[in-house]
Amino acid sequence: MNYQRKKNALGWSVFAISLIVYGLTIEPTLSLWDCGEFLASAYKLQICHAPGAPLFLLLGRIFSLFSFGHVERVPLLINGVSALSSAGTVMLLFFISSWVMEKITAKQPNAILLASAVGALSFAFTDSFWFSALEAEVYALSSLFMALVLWAATRWEREASELTANRWLVLIFFFTGLSIGVHLLNLLVLPSIALIIYFKKYKPSFKGTLAVLATSGLFIIFLMKIFIPGIFSLAGPFELLAVNKLGLPVNSGFYFYLLLLASVISGALAYSELRRKPGLNMALLCLLFLMLGYTSYFVPFVRSAANPPLDQGNPETTFELINYLNRESYGSRPILHGETYGSVPISYTERVSYEFDGEKYYPVRLPPKVNYAKGTTSFFPRLHSTDKQHRQAYANWVNLKERKVTYSSMKGEQAQTSVPTLAENFNYFWRYQFGHMYVRYFLWNFVGRQNDIQSRGELEYGNWQSGIPLLDRQRLGDSEHLPHELKTNKANNRYFFLPLILGLVGVIFHYRREKQSFVELIVLFGIMSVGLVIYLNEIPITPRERDYVFVGSFFVFSFWIGMGTLALFNWLQSNYRATPALVITCLLALAAGPGLLLHQNYDDHNRSGRYSARDVARNYLMCCEPNAILFTHADNDTYPLWYCQEVEGIRQDVRVVVMPYLNAGSYIKQITRKIYDNEGIKLSVPVEKYTQGEVDYLPIIPKIEGEQDLQKVLNFITNDSSQTKVALYSGEKVNFIPVENMYLTMANQKIPVQPQKEYLMRNELAFWDILNSNNANRPICFTSLADVHKYGLQNYIRNDGLVYRLVPEYYAGGSQLENGQVETDRLYTNLMKRCNWENLKDESIYFDWYHRYLFASAQIRPSFYQLAKALANENRQSEALQVLQEAEEILPFRNRELDYYSILMCELYFQLEEKEAGEKQLQKMAANLSEWINYQLLLTEQLDANMMQNLQRKLYYFQTLVSIAQSNQLALTPTLMESLSTYMARLE
Repeated sequence: MNYQRKKNALGWSVFAISLIVYGLTIEPTLSLWDCGEFLASAYKLQICHAPGAPLFLLLGRIFSLFSFGHVERVPLLINGVSALSSAGTVMLLFFISSWVMEKITAKQPNAILLASAVGALSFAFTDSFWFSALEAEVYALSSLFMALVLWAATRWEREASELTANRWLVLIFFFTGLSIGVHLLNLLVLPSIALIIYFKKYKPSFKGTLAVLATSGLFIIFLMKIFIPGIFSLAGPFELLAVNKLGLPVNSGFYFYLLLLASVISGALAYSELRRKPGLNMALLCLLFLMLGYTSYFVPFVRSAANPPLDQGNPETTFELINYLNRESYGSRPILHGETYGSVPISYTERVSYEFDGEKYYPVRLPPKVNYAKGTTSFFPRLHSTDKQHRQAYANWVNLKERKVTYSSMKGEQAQTSVPTLAENFNYFWRYQFGHMYVRYFLWNFVGRQNDIQSRGELEYGNWQSGIPLLDRQRLGDSEHLPHELKTNKANNRYFFLPLILGLVGVIFHYRREKQSFVELIVLFGIMSVGLVIYLNEIPITPRERDYVFVGSFFVFSFWIGMGTLALFNWLQSNYRATPALVITCLLALAAGPGLLLHQNYDDHNRSGRYSARDVARNYLMCCEPNAILFTHADNDTYPLWYCQEVEGIRQDVRVVVMPYLNAGSYIKQITRKIYDNEGIKLSVPVEKYTQGEVDYLPIIPKIEGEQDLQKVLNFITNDSSQTKVALYSGEKVNFIPVENMYLTMANQKIPVQPQKEYLMRNELAFWDILNSNNANRPICFTSLADVHKYGLQNYIRNDGLVYRLVPEYYAGGSQLENGQVETDRLYTNLMKRCNWENLKDESIYFDWYHRYLFASAQIRPSFYQLAKALANENRQSEALQVLQEAEEILPFRNRELDYYSILMCELYFQLEEKEAGEKQLQKMAANLSEWINYQLLLTEQLDANMMQNLQRKLYYFQTLVSIAQSNQLALTPTLMESLSTYMARLE
């Protein structure tokens, strides 16, 4: 077999090996975060969050067709898009690696193939890349396009002297256009492509290289800031003219613009052919294929017009599509210059878009551009968030001394503010954004990982580790004393620096042997690491780890692992004959790279059999009464519900309302529509007032004494009389609320509505409007207690299992640990009969930290405790005991760490006169707490505020166990008291 055939065979073998491993470990249903949204959107070609991923959704829809009506197979098939994409990326890395290595040593084909396979398979089994390969997310497909573009560039480089070589450049632009319909990360590979072309066509120089990098960087900015939104934005004037002036149907101007654009490009192509201008012709072809790839965005434009149940951003008209592409519903972060947390707004520049009302477009306000006082902005503004929690978290990473700045306020008066210094901004960048949010992730993938618990800088959570005790002990403490939960965490992975060392050897070897391709790849590595860190400008508290963003840099480093393998072979060959050297290299490199990574990572990446995200979402729905309105709080209690309803058709009578989305007028409009047999939500304030921005801000100006019915207040807001408006400082007249104290009428009972501030925003008004207009006909439920407390409804809820139903009766509550009222039989039926807990009981299934956190946020253990306590109080001992045992089986400490509800449930055993079971539970919890306390006491000199708080909480739990043991005269009481005394003495 010749070399080319060997290479192709091995490349496809690498693909097959990767795909088999991914197939064995793939998630059979939805995972957390955006996966549920993507599954629901792909299955019915609906509209996901801006700026969308239409190509991914199209591919997902095609794959879902192979379910042949079996909806439970749909998520597995769509997840398969990521698995196939990831395996394809691994294969392309193999071919890219061999292309580079052939330039170094074409005389050793077997060594090249071995090294390329080692690098590619190492990447296949890295922590972050493997994670993305198993779920319905865009990052695997985005990685495939990155690899495709690089691979196409290598093919162009091989054929650069041939007449047909430029077809590969056209293909690169087509892939780039397609990738925009997946994720914009792929654009970052373009500077490396530009360098490949430059080095092949021209005599390289330092100035020339810098010029190419600068030009390609500007081209990325052009694509992101001008081309992607601008190609459709240019249609705006045509659309306004056609609809508002000429009276043509909606989108007529848009279609005319597309026709004009196609005519211009066709004419230009014909001109370049007739005039024999090959350079112009090539540029036009690249532009044309870039735009053809970008046409995947017609999918949300067309599908939104059908008003599907999931229609985020509602991009069915020209201007709404432009806003969708511009991510107008999201904020932005400064990059190189802009505001910090101390910057002072002094004016606002209004921004306008247009919305179609059925006849013509009318102007609507977009979030204004904020202008800050001179001198309060900063270069390299890393400390930019004004969120109170974020400001406190900044101080955990930087010793903030700040500097005073004098500025002129809106009224022209002199005032002062404190802003972070440039040094403090850079220090935060270095320690947190680069160190914690990139270097830590990089070392996770090539050195080892401590556990899968999200880290905010704690010693015991989410750090990198090597597995070499002498080195790890200095940073993380003695791992021999780790609590059982941390020691047995399946993400406790140790690579002993071996992949890192092999990769660093490869970096040096590559630099010495082939500098041009080294520059091409080091640029890609830098952009995908440091460049992304600068661009993302990460805040100090994130909802999840962000390692998946940096997979492009791990792709490059895995290539260097392959290069290190080639270096190892070269060194061995100088001491042994070729065949023994190749065998030794094979054994050592496979063991140090893909073999070690596969062995260590398999258990925590194996998601086969895990259905918990779907089951918890199903349980939310099953706890709702018929035709309920269910308010959700965030991604992980929303997107799984969408999946259940849209894919599996579970409880479509429940209307899900996403609290954060009430900020968007288009979403408020959507929830008033009928979906399936589910009637739209009623509103007292006309939808137009929400969508046109008339109630974005409502000052509370008391002009009426006493309490007023909320319905009367809503009627007042609806009135367009000049007497219902008040002038703001800017001169603009807006509606206002004329009373401080209001009440919601529910079943002839009054529920207080007390905003506790001087205004209401659109989302808050919409929330109260929904409650007021629907509570008589539809049950109102919540997934999150956070929203209940935010609106002061905590004394008017009933615990129905995983949801909390709004009720008219006031309930003071026995303690802060009780989440609402309880109807014992209803709660028992929901938790014990209607909910499905079988997957959580399966000890063979591994639930990562985010699933364990989901179990906590769903308040599963508190609900079981509240039910068991209510049953005990009603002298229903056998049922109470059954509930306790069920809770223990569903949420052992491996699924949810010990908390105060665990202790209260232990105490209930004694109340039920189950002393033996109670003592067994108490011993188990005491042992668990002792492990944690002993471990943390060993780290007293390294404890930060968070760790100290955690230690104090566990000491309080232990003290409570001692009290329970004393009250029940247990034999182990003296031992527990002695341990507690020892702990307190050591703490002092």
